[in-house]
Amino acid sequence: VRTVLDDGGHPSGTVGVLYLELSRAVLRSLGTTVFGVRFLSAAGGVLSLLTAMWLGRALLPRGGGALAGLVLAGLRWHLILSRWTWVLLFVVPILDLATLAVLRARRRSSADSAALAGAIAGIGAHVYLSAWVSTSALGLVLLWPGEALRSRVRLAAWFSLAFAIVVLPLF
Repeated sequence: VRTVLDDGGHPSGTVGVLYLELSRAVLRSLGTTVFGVRFLSAAGGVLSLLTAMWLGRALLPRGGGALAGLVLAGLRWHLILSRWTWVLLFVVPILDLATLAVLRARRRSSADSAALAGAIAGIGAHVYLSAWVSTSALGLVLLWPGEALRSRVRLAAWFSLAFAIVVLPLF
């Protein structure tokens, strides 16, 4: 994690090294053109539409995936968020994938899926630290009543362990 300075040289936030390295790789390969600078925002926006469609398919009745994709494509939030920085958009598909893994873990009582969800959410924390908030919510979903308490705690423990291992380099 690196500190971001404002125009006066005062700390105003933090950014993960994964963000910096991915930005560097894209700028090296695509150049410091408008396309190169905006590429990650566009990629994050497209990926978030796809993962929203997958979530819509998993959570809504038939046609829910298409509906979710159409609604998000018609909104302007991708454009608005991309004007600030790509991480605001790129963390969304990462957390969507973690959510899909959490849903799979709940449906199948799968420790492997719970661990996968935690690892994916951990990658999200490397991209943007606010992913920790959504990760907490996903952990609560694993603990939500519906199955035996022992099974829910086991899934949440695997999720938390995988998340902790992946975010360990941040510390």
